Parts: sequence; structure tokens; C-alpha cells
Amino acid sequence: MKLTYVNRRFLDYRVPVLEALDDLCGRELSVIYSTAALPTRVEEKIKSVLGERAIGLSGEIKYGGADRESMTNSRVTVRYQPGLYPCILGTTPDVVVGEGFFKWTAPAVAAKWIHRIPLVVCYERTAHTERHVQWYRTLYRRLVVRHLDAVCCNGRLSAEYTASLCIPEPRIFTGHMAADTENLACQRRGTTPGEMAHLRKRWDIEGVCILYVGQMIPRKGLLELLTGWRRFERQNNGASPGTLVLVGEGSQRPDLEKFCTAHSLKRVRWIGAVDYSDIAKWYAAADIFIIPTL
Repeated sequence: MKLTYVNRRFLDYRVPVLEALDDLCGRELSVIYSTAALPTRVEEKIKSVLGERAIGLSGEIKYGGADRESMTNSRVTVRYQPGLYPCILGTTPDVVVGEGFFKWTAPAVAAKWIHRIPLVVCYERTAHTERHVQWYRTLYRRLVVRHLDAVCCNGRLSAEYTASLCIPEPRIFTGHMAADTENLACQRRGTTPGEMAHLRKRWDIEGVCILYVGQMIPRKGLLELLTGWRRFERQNNGASPGTLVLVGEGSQRPDLEKFCTAHSLKRVRWIGAVDYSDIAKWYAAADIFIIPTL
């Protein structure tokens, strides 16, 4: 089966998943992505797996403001990639897979309508994330789902929301949001006590290490996390029995650092961006992982 996966942006942890998918369809997987959105290291990895079947497109046109840092459905951003539709047809797919209902999925929907190429959409939204969704988004989704051959949801709540869009339940499947957890766990187990001790000493991590890994943007809930951490440090008279370790970068970092300075938070460590190949060491060194996303 020739499968074309239209995925504008993805990160390192999806590459092994795409490699496994390529094996399942007999080395007939093509992945189309944006060269502007994909980090160079990820592009190199996917090309090492798929070769010429990893197809990067440039020249994307965007209408609207920034759309990755704000809360879900807080603004409208339209992305137009002129070469995407002919690129999809050029791969001569038996099946096309898209991510979500908007952005780069629209040309895949057009290929379904015009050329009758079966279309599967991967979806992760739930009734909670869509609690403030505008009526026109819901209308668009309901129009699109009528023409889908299947929707792959990342869990029960996502499947329930997708069913509310009036797609027949036999076309809904769960489990697509897979990551390379096996390899990550293997790397974590391979981290030596000496490496963990080195990290903790280098970054002055005392007591319980509480780890956050992700973007530093408003919707990730870091300001709320630091507000809670402020109360935690005060309860311990500034001598906290733990250290909050923040791994990642983002536009909100300067404001978050100012918050820590203004409130004299002493047990917060700013690690910055860490390459995916090294992230397992931080999971190994940590005692608790926290994800405060809103």
C-alpha cells in the first residue's frame, strides 16, 4: 500500500513511529512536511529513514497571527502551501493521512473529493479542549468528517468528541498518538548513576528533583506552576526540600524569569533547550515529572 502522510510539523519522537509505519506498508510511505516548521535535526532523521520519500516543502503563506502559543481556538490562522496539492498527487497514494481538520489537511480533503483517494485524519481534540470552539469551526469539521474514511483518535475522550461531529463510530479508531517510549525508556535505563550525579551537581539540584520538559509559552501553564512553587518555597521558609527544573525554551521565558527574580525563588533551574538524544538523562535524574499544561 502506498501511504502519503501529510504532517506539516513533527518532532524527533515521531520518527521511529513513522519508520514502523513504513515497515507496515512495505516501504511505500511518503511523508510531506514543511521545511520551515521542521527542526533541521528532525529533517535529517526522517530523511535517513525515508530518503527521497521524505518530502520537504517551502514557500508557505500564512494569514493571521501566531497560532502555536495561544490557547486552543483563540485565533484564526490560515496556512497555504502552494505546492502541497500537486505534491500529494505526485506520490500517487493509495491512502492519504492528515493531521487534524485544518491547515495542511484541506488539500488532502480536496484530493479525496476530486480524485477519490481514501483519507484518514489523525485527531486529538476533546470536548474539554474545544469548550470554547467557535460555531464556524464546528460547522467546518462536520462538513469534513462526512467525507473521511476513518479518524484515528488518541484516546477515548477524543473519540467521543469526534463522534459528536457525526462521523459513524465504526470509522473511529484510537491509539494513533504513539511516541518512541521504548527507545526513551532504554536510554533512561542506560543512564549511569555518575551521569545523573553530574547533572545534579552541575545545576545545583538539591532534594527532590521536579522536572518539566516542554515549550515555555502561556498555554503550557508555567506561570501557574511557578505561582504554586512560590507558595511551596514560602511554606518551607525558603529552604525548599526540592528543586524545580525547567527544560525547554519559548517566548514566555523572560517573563517567567522576571517572576522568579521578583519573588526571590531560589530553587528553580533554567536548563534551556536539550537535544532529544540527551533528554533521557534528565528523566533519569528526576524524581517527579510535572506537566501543568492548560
